[in-house]
Amino acid sequence: MQNFVISITPSMGFAFCDDYNVDVRNLLKYADGAMYQAKQNGKNNYQISQNR
Repeated sequence: MQNFVISITPSMGFAFCDDYNVDVRNLLKYADGAMYQAKQNGKNNYQISQNR
């Protein structure tokens, strides 16, 4: 049996909301944009959405 090494480099995006009237689709869009920003910053990273 052979041993394999798997390396995982997660990129996560976070979006927070302090307004109960926010549209869920927009909140997910902000988190998705933050995730892609984290990927641009070198992967294995996280980014918090600046859209509030």
